[in-house]
Amino acid sequence: MSKRQKVFNVKEASQADHHPYDHVLHGLVSTAIRKLCGLPPIGLEPFPTVIKKTKERRLDLVFKIKSGGSGLGGLIHVENQVKNDNDIGYRMAEYNILLSRETGMNVHPYLIYFGNDALTMQPLLELEYLTFRFIIVDLKAISAQPFLESDIPEEIVLAILCKFPDGKDAPEVIRVILDKLSKTKKYGYINYEQALQCLEILSNLRNLQPEAVKQISKMALTYDIRTDLRYLQGKEEGELKGIEKKEYDFVTALILKKTFSDEEISSLVGVQLAFVQRVKTELVSNLLLKQTLPDEEIASQIGVPLAFVRQVKTHRPHTLRHKPT
Repeated sequence: MSKRQKVFNVKEASQADHHPYDHVLHGLVSTAIRKLCGLPPIGLEPFPTVIKKTKERRLDLVFKIKSGGSGLGGLIHVENQVKNDNDIGYRMAEYNILLSRETGMNVHPYLIYFGNDALTMQPLLELEYLTFRFIIVDLKAISAQPFLESDIPEEIVLAILCKFPDGKDAPEVIRVILDKLSKTKKYGYINYEQALQCLEILSNLRNLQPEAVKQISKMALTYDIRTDLRYLQGKEEGELKGIEKKEYDFVTALILKKTFSDEEISSLVGVQLAFVQRVKTELVSNLLLKQTLPDEEIASQIGVPLAFVRQVKTHRPHTLRHKPT
């Protein structure tokens, strides 16, 4: 697969797609396709997902297998499903036939099931003169361990939907996911904040969103506020000691662009990652104190999870933070 593409806005993408999980799943699966489908280390590249015949069809994901010594060839077609669908066999067969006819290539069909209900779909369409088979990947039946051991954010986040390792409950797995996300350096298609947003969204598929939001909030507060004594002391004196105003303003501008990860901003400006996180907390605090925007709008403007905004609101409701002068 070619290197990961530009970051995406989870909120805007979710509103634009037919299903609120569509774009999130497409982005994550594009990166984690080999691990999800148990593929060998073959080269893959994105392939057009629109089929134009008598009626246009848009597929979820299609990859072209690059030439190599794997023995595989053709295309890999992936559909993401969050609910059982009794007609899925017809849809998979239709897509397979249309895609194969239009491209002249063999098509390897996969259905990835993300739902919480027991899987009832069958990987088979059997008619009198036609038998069509495809592969169903049920994430609930896949061990989360390989995803938890990964250093790729998209794969780490998907662990929340997999079968938890023996002896580990949901709170512990979420803690491991958050710890891994905070330490990995391999951000590209999504950044750190978007990985947290993805975790919030996907955790709802397992009825774990309250726990995920709770732990994200705790982690954000601990990282951004409580661990930095120099920051707290500086705030009591009404200034950020040792930090130049131009650096503060530069970091603020990059944050508001919502294009760069915190790590990238830290590198571009030449400041500590903790400073970038502090500036982000400042921006949220100041918008909260204006009391003119709902929490959701503040989260969207700054590019942080809604849980982060609410945590700052809970612990810092009355103190206005000023940037250095």
